[in-house]
Amino acid sequence: MDDITKHDPHEPLDPDENPRVAYEHGDADVFTVSKYGIALAFGVIFAAGAMWGLFEWFQHNQMVEESPVSPSVMKERPKLPPTPRLQMFPKRDLKDFRAAEAHHLENFGWIDPNKGIVHIPIEQAIDAVAKQGLPSKPLQPTEGLDAEGYRLLPEKSSSGRTVEKVAQ
Repeated sequence: MDDITKHDPHEPLDPDENPRVAYEHGDADVFTVSKYGIALAFGVIFAAGAMWGLFEWFQHNQMVEESPVSPSVMKERPKLPPTPRLQMFPKRDLKDFRAAEAHHLENFGWIDPNKGIVHIPIEQAIDAVAKQGLPSKPLQPTEGLDAEGYRLLPEKSSSGRTVEKVAQ
């Protein structure tokens, strides 16, 4: 440990230096580390220059290959792609569609003026149907009977399916 410490015990200690802390001079050669750092810097500069040159070459080749299109080809070229086309603004289209549907459901309007058919706001339509009831066809006495005279009726456990009534 004496070869690492470079402090003379007769000299006063500097408060910013610790005499027990040192490094081994054989571990890292300053010249070799500097040499590799400089080589790395030149490598990065060379790679950046090579990429710049490559992009310049690509741009030059693109300009050479692009020739002007003849006017006859431009005339025959369609203005819009064939159908079906994608929507350009689907969110705005959906918002406009929903606004139009809401306006139709909440306001009066003509369906067929020649026949006098109109549409009314949905809240008024619900109230009118609730007052009048839904239209239904009256059941005839023989309607819905099977060959033996039993009527098909829904039961509580049938979930709305019609099942045959059991004879007593």
